[in-house]
Amino acid sequence: MRGCRPVFAMVLFFVLGVALAAEPEVGRVARIQGSATADRGAEKRDLAPDAQVHEGDLVRTAAGARLQIRFSDGMEITLGENSQLRIDRFLYDPKAREGAAGLNLGGSFRVLTGAVGKLAPDKVRLSTPVADLGLRGTEFWGGPIEGLLDVIV
Repeated sequence: MRGCRPVFAMVLFFVLGVALAAEPEVGRVARIQGSATADRGAEKRDLAPDAQVHEGDLVRTAAGARLQIRFSDGMEITLGENSQLRIDRFLYDPKAREGAAGLNLGGSFRVLTGAVGKLAPDKVRLSTPVADLGLRGTEFWGGPIEGLLDVIV
């Protein structure tokens, strides 16, 4: 029975690794300045250029940091310092020309719409602590000005 422990540990490690990797990649880090992390459950990883982001990730930037994520549909989200993005849902099927997104933003951010926002703007939900924002195939910036959330198109 003593010889079973290493095998059990390897199997457990493999199963946990597969479970964490089960969420599909939805985009990649296009640019980063300073430090940023992605949390998914108990897993926390530092982000670097070309790092994958997944559905279920909570992405956070540190003080003085900037981060740009390019999603698989071409959407770009740039986060300013001390900001966060939670990717609750992101689906894009270019063959079927379908998609949907549920994203939660906090802090300062810039959003450039991708294919999902152009194909199905009613299926894209961008939430902030104070309002839900709709996409209509455009670019906009949001963030605090004098303590309030402002959005500039």
